[in-house]
Amino acid sequence: MSDAQALILVAWLVVGLAFIGLGVLVRRALGLELTGGAEGWLGSFWLGFSGAIALLQLWQLAWPVDDRALAGFLVLGGAGLVLEGKRLSLALLRGFRRGWPALLALALAAWWISNHALGGPRNGDSGLYHVPMVCWFDQHRLVPGLVNLDFAFGYSQSYFLYAALLDKGPFLHGAHHLANSLLLLALLARVLWGALALARPGAGGLEAQDLYYALWLPVALHLTLDINLTSPAPDFAVFVLGVVLAGELVGLVARSRSGSASAEPLALALLACAATTLKLTVAADAAATLGVGIAWWLRRARPTARRARRPAMVIAAVLLLVLVPWMARAVILSGYPLYPAHFAPFPVDWRAPTARFMSIWPRSAVQDATHRTWLAMFARSWGWNQVGVVLPLALAGNAALLVLPLRHLGSLARPPLPRTSGVILLPTALALIFWFVSSPMARFAGAAFWVLAALMVLLALEGQMHRWRLARVVLLGVLLATAAGMLARSRHLLRHLSDFEPMAAPIVRPVTLPSRLKIWYAERYQQCWDAPLPCTPWINPALRLRRPGDLESGFTVEPPARSASGGGANPAVSSSPAR
Repeated sequence: MSDAQALILVAWLVVGLAFIGLGVLVRRALGLELTGGAEGWLGSFWLGFSGAIALLQLWQLAWPVDDRALAGFLVLGGAGLVLEGKRLSLALLRGFRRGWPALLALALAAWWISNHALGGPRNGDSGLYHVPMVCWFDQHRLVPGLVNLDFAFGYSQSYFLYAALLDKGPFLHGAHHLANSLLLLALLARVLWGALALARPGAGGLEAQDLYYALWLPVALHLTLDINLTSPAPDFAVFVLGVVLAGELVGLVARSRSGSASAEPLALALLACAATTLKLTVAADAAATLGVGIAWWLRRARPTARRARRPAMVIAAVLLLVLVPWMARAVILSGYPLYPAHFAPFPVDWRAPTARFMSIWPRSAVQDATHRTWLAMFARSWGWNQVGVVLPLALAGNAALLVLPLRHLGSLARPPLPRTSGVILLPTALALIFWFVSSPMARFAGAAFWVLAALMVLLALEGQMHRWRLARVVLLGVLLATAAGMLARSRHLLRHLSDFEPMAAPIVRPVTLPSRLKIWYAERYQQCWDAPLPCTPWINPALRLRRPGDLESGFTVEPPARSASGGGANPAVSSSPAR
C-alpha cells in the first residue's frame, strides 16, 4: 500500500467519523432515538452528511468554505462522538463479535476502492465547471451573478460545498480523491451489513431493509469502476443518495407496520431535502419519497393531533432551513430560484440573460415516435440502450411476474409471512415519469432504474427469505456470482498507481475586457480546471464586475448583452488582447 493510498484511508476514517458524530447531533435535534445496531450508526452518517449540507449552505452566504468551515465541521462531529462515546464503544465491540465477516469484507473493499480513488477526474464536465465551482466555493463566499461568467456556474448544486469542504491540506485541489469514494464506502458498509444479515443462520429475523441493501451488492461494488468515482461530479452522489432514500422509505414502511414510534419520517425529510439540493434532477424522487413516507406514517400510525404536531413542525423547519437557502443561493448565482428553469425571475441586475427548463425533448419527438429507425437512434443518443437501463428494467419486469404468486403463497403460511407494502414503488415510478417528461437522458435518472429493480425483487422474494434458509443462501450466492461476473468484465480491477494521478493542466490565457475586468480564457477544450479565478471558456465583452475591483461583488452584463440569445459572444470575435 502506497503512502497516498494510506492517506486516503485515514481521511475517510476521520471525515466518516465526523459525519457520524454530526449525525448523532442531528438525531438529538430531531428528537430521534439512536438504535444501538450498526444500521443506526450507518444511518447517522447520512444524517450527518445531510446536516453538513444544510450548514454549509448557510455558511457560504457569509464566508468561503475555507479551513474555518472544516475545523467547525470536525469540532461538531467530535462533539457528537463524545456525547455517544460509551454507546459507540459498545456498538463497536458488538459489531466485532457479530459482524466481523462484514467488517473484514469492508476493510478489503476499502483497500480496493482507495486504489481506484488515486485516479484523476475523467468526467468531461469536470474541467468545464465541476472543479472550477469547487475553487469558487473554496476561495470566496457566494458570488452574485456567477452565471454571467459561465452558464454552468449558475447551478445551485450543494454537492460542490461538500467537495470544497474536503478540498484542504494534502487534498487541496484533490477533493475528487475523497468525495465520491467516501459516499460509496458508506453505502457499501450498509450493503455488506445487509448481506451479513442474509447469511446469518436461522429462518426468521431478516428485516426488509437488510434485504433491500443486500440486493445492491453487485451494483455497489461495480460503482468502484465508475468514471465519476474520482470526478467531483454530483451525478455520483445523486445515485448513492437515491439508493439511500429508497432504503430509508423501506425501513420506515417496515417499522410503521410494527407500530414503532421511531418510524416518524423526520430523518427521511432531512435526507430528501439534502438530496434535492445536490442536483435538481433528483427533486421529483426526493419529494415523492418524502410525500409517500409522510402519508404512510399518518395512515398506519394514525397519530393524534397532539402527537402529530411535533413531527409536522420539525418537517416544516427542515424544509425551510434546507430548501429556502438552496433557492436563495440559486437567486444569488443566477437570478432564478430554480435555475435553469425559467421560473419566478428576481429583479436583480445580475440575472442570467436566458434560462430554460431542463427538458431536452425535441418538438418533433411525438410526431416521429412511430418511426422505428428514429426511435433506435433516439434511444442510442440518449443512452436508453445502456446496460444500466436495460438490465434493471429486465430484472424489474421478471420480478414483477413473480410478485403476486409468491406473495400469495406467503399469505397462506401460518402465521402469515411479513410483506412490505407495494407503496414503496410509488416514488420511483413518479420519479421516472418526471424524468421521461423533463430530461430523458439516461444519466439524469440517477439510481431510479436500479432502485425499481431492487424494490421489485424485494417485494417478490421477501416472504421466501423468511420461510427458507436455503433461499437466503441461494440468493446470496447469486448476488456474489453476479458481482464477480460484473467485475470480471473490467480490464482495470486494480490501478497501477502509487501516488495521486494529477488532473489535466488548464490551458488559459489572460484577457482584459472593455470594462477593464481581467479574466482567464480557456481557449482550448473549454476546460478551466483549477486555473486562477475568474476563468471562463466564453468571452462576453459586456461582462463586468458589479463593483469595479471587487470580485465578490459579483458579475453582470451591460444591458445590450441581455438581448443576446446565447450566454456570450464568439471568442474569436470578442477576444481582446491582454494588457
